[in-house]
Amino acid sequence: MNLARPIAAVTTALMITALAACGTDEQPTDTDATTSTPIVQDVTPTETDEPTEPEDTPAERVVPSECAALTLDTDVTYTGQELGACVATALASFGSGRMDMIGTAQDGTASFTYDPDYNFQVVGTSDGGPLSIIYTDGTMWVDTGNGWVKGDPESADPTEQMAGVIGELYRVFSDPAVTADLIAATDGWTSDPERALRTLPTGDDINAVRITNDEPFTWQGFQVQELILWYGDEWVPVGTQATSSIEALAPETVTQEFYDLGADIEIAAPTQ
Repeated sequence: MNLARPIAAVTTALMITALAACGTDEQPTDTDATTSTPIVQDVTPTETDEPTEPEDTPAERVVPSECAALTLDTDVTYTGQELGACVATALASFGSGRMDMIGTAQDGTASFTYDPDYNFQVVGTSDGGPLSIIYTDGTMWVDTGNGWVKGDPESADPTEQMAGVIGELYRVFSDPAVTADLIAATDGWTSDPERALRTLPTGDDINAVRITNDEPFTWQGFQVQELILWYGDEWVPVGTQATSSIEALAPETVTQEFYDLGADIEIAAPTQ
């Protein structure tokens, strides 16, 4: 099995994937990004209050304090550090969701959960060939059309070893501090003068605020020409689009569209 081409595509997509793989229970280590603190209103029940919901009723999404502290509107400027703290928590505040990713070399649909750690499953293509990925319980599984390969960085099998290396990269990129660090790598971010109408894969239309970097920047070896973030009201993630390159590779534009946020999703290792 030749994993070289899909691995190259996956590695290139790691930077933009960091925007989805954020908000786990792991503690940030190397940046000043903070974890989310839900905003809870202190209300003392009275005899006229409605009965409380059963414990198994899903909790409503609460806007993270890092986002609630920012103004989401047109013609607003943000520092990289404050915006990064928000981006690192906004998606994870839903607990789960789906994402369509469209790029030059790869595309597909990802389902993801924070349980509490980040788990995801991708079904798509890479360089014209099939590519399926499952990342759960810290283990990466890769299938390029010839069956599942379980990642093991210590394996003597080069395909298992390379899949394991990718798993380690995803583990690192799933730290919320990494996402915050990515956005904080450039200090200037500005929202457009007008909102942008975005149609989700579900067919729903969202009048979103479009935020982009003021100038190109470099982060962890990636040369980022443009990074666009779309958010609906109350910092609901709508989509991202990144044009970036790494080393001698040609720039690639990768778009993500988020939907089914908070859906009941389960990610399980493949059966062999």
